[in-house]
Amino acid sequence: MATIPSFRALSLSNVKRHRAFLMGVAALLVVCCHFNNHIAGGAVGRLLAEGYIGVDIFIFCSAIGLVQSYSRRPAALAFYRKRVVRILPTFLAVTLAVLVFAAILGTKDLHLRDWAMTLSTLGYWTGDAFFEWYTPAILALYALFPLLYQACSIKMGGVSC
Repeated sequence: MATIPSFRALSLSNVKRHRAFLMGVAALLVVCCHFNNHIAGGAVGRLLAEGYIGVDIFIFCSAIGLVQSYSRRPAALAFYRKRVVRILPTFLAVTLAVLVFAAILGTKDLHLRDWAMTLSTLGYWTGDAFFEWYTPAILALYALFPLLYQACSIKMGGVSC
């Protein structure tokens, strides 16, 4: 069973060791933040409204995992392939399901262009997406990661994290 680290024990090695726990807490914070839309004010509502910080925690912990993974095998093409295979099938399935339900329920008048822009993630960048911001943003960060990793390695004199 995972132990909860204290703030005094906060170090990169402890963050690495407890990364899965922190990502779980971050995911719960995000879920709570989304539930806040259905809770009317009060102390609980104010607390839940701060759950968006879970996104920052999740991205930070993901970055640590990326550095650990990429430092073991710094091959950009393999890195991209692995990320695409992990992310796109789920993204496409969920996004397609949401688009189909939205069309069936008539919650939004969706045209073929809306479907294409949302499924390609281009709609996020042009403002034409029906929903979904996280996956397009994370894909952009993944696209930049090998370049940033290389730049940081050069600047830091090849010191790995």
